[in-house]
Amino acid sequence: MGARLTDVVNDLGWDVVAALDASTTPFALGQHQNLADVFTTDANTFWQTSMDAAIIATTAPSHISFLFQGLSCGVRRFLIEKPFCTNIDEGMRALDQVRRMDARVVVNHGRRYCPNYARLMALDGTPAMGSLRAISVTLGAGGLGCLGIHYLDLFNQLFGGPPQRVMASISGTAPPNPRGPQFEDPGACALMVWPDGRRAMLDISDDTGIPPLLEFRYTYGRILVENESQPWRVFHRSDGDRELPLTRYGQPHLEGPLPDFTPFSLMDMSAMALKNLFDDKPVISTIERALDALCVFAAIREAGVTNAPFHLPLLEETRLKSYAIP
Repeated sequence: MGARLTDVVNDLGWDVVAALDASTTPFALGQHQNLADVFTTDANTFWQTSMDAAIIATTAPSHISFLFQGLSCGVRRFLIEKPFCTNIDEGMRALDQVRRMDARVVVNHGRRYCPNYARLMALDGTPAMGSLRAISVTLGAGGLGCLGIHYLDLFNQLFGGPPQRVMASISGTAPPNPRGPQFEDPGACALMVWPDGRRAMLDISDDTGIPPLLEFRYTYGRILVENESQPWRVFHRSDGDRELPLTRYGQPHLEGPLPDFTPFSLMDMSAMALKNLFDDKPVISTIERALDALCVFAAIREAGVTNAPFHLPLLEETRLKSYAIP
């Protein structure tokens, strides 16, 4: 992500004035030779550089430490990769410090900046589609905390907050984590249920290697997403069939594109997040929302251990627990 975010910064016409990495040969440096002039492995040298904002694109265990270092050096704008942290209590303490120092933090849950998801929300409750009742996401091994948390945040976004309860099965022995043996981030299959009966299913198990497939099910139709950056397919009952009982589920559906679909890549999402960091509008992807997603992650992990439904909000003992997610 460091290399990708450097691409985004370059595309925006902004300057990278300092780059810090513990490795002497980081991936981003290999992709962007111009970083060599501003690159250092020394944190003190990095934070002594005058900067308008800091991008923290390290693995999760170091996010809060770097945030506190930046705050102490006078930096007041941060883009931080997800997951925001590895411990709910630690994240709450960071949130309190950010508020007290009047800093501005955007967490890079990029789908909150994608206009196509806003259109899904706009279709919720329309005569043609009815209520958005269920979401399912399936994809290959990527880790519940590292990759799956994007979709946990998406569920919260579309349903207005975290679920009431979760049920889950954690994958067996996870494959070696590509970010290092210090990380332990198994996949899972999880069902989340909201108070009004809406539900979401995420299957990011470790025994498949397939691209994401997303389905959003409404009362009278569905939206199928086989590739987020390509046009989405909308299916719904005809006007005359909407009066029929829902038990007539075999009625043919009309198919069409998502209205006003906008091609929107990972880079576009990150660009919008960075722009939000510097505009005068409210932060869209806040620390609070990132912690909501992390709470759902923790609930899934706990449900997988107990083999029983797990109810939110989290108890204190779970909020204090740290997870070795990258």
